[in-house]
Amino acid sequence: ELYTGSNDRQILLWSPSVSTAADE
Repeated sequence: ELYTGSNDRQILLWSPSVSTAADE
C-alpha cells in the first residue's frame, strides 16, 4: 500500500478507485 496513516483516508474521499488499485 503506497498510502499510510490519515493520508490513506484522504485518498478514499476523492478517489476510491485509486486506493483499490494501490492496495493490489
